[in-house]
Amino acid sequence: MVFSQPDWRKRVFIFAEGALAVIIARGIITEFIRFFYHHPRPFETLGFTPLVGESGYSFPSGHAAFFFALAIVVFYFNRKMGIWYFVLSAVSVIARIFVGVHWPIDVLGGVLIGLLVGYLTHRALARRFKEIISSSEKAVSV
Repeated sequence: MVFSQPDWRKRVFIFAEGALAVIIARGIITEFIRFFYHHPRPFETLGFTPLVGESGYSFPSGHAAFFFALAIVVFYFNRKMGIWYFVLSAVSVIARIFVGVHWPIDVLGGVLIGLLVGYLTHRALARRFKEIISSSEKAVSV
């Protein structure tokens, strides 16, 4: 999707918006919440061995925040590809519950964080993207 854009400025902008949304959702907000709220993982509480190794606190799901922040940004630029990102993100977070490293509420929290951050990031940068599009169209027509 990013590489299919003919203008390099659009490619850089789309990549930067996705990276910013992911960094804020997963790297900042999720870690900030985990610093203050300590929620044990299902395998620790229920006493079983998970299918994948994981450590740290479970709420909110960093994977869900990452994937859904990326999915909503992709959706804004390419609806068809964005739907695929949402479907694959949903499969990924359901798998995290299945393997025993997250509670459903952990995943829901991560999904909400990812969607909210992706939406707000896009809203904050939408006007700048329109400026980039108009300047690249003027450069082509000259």
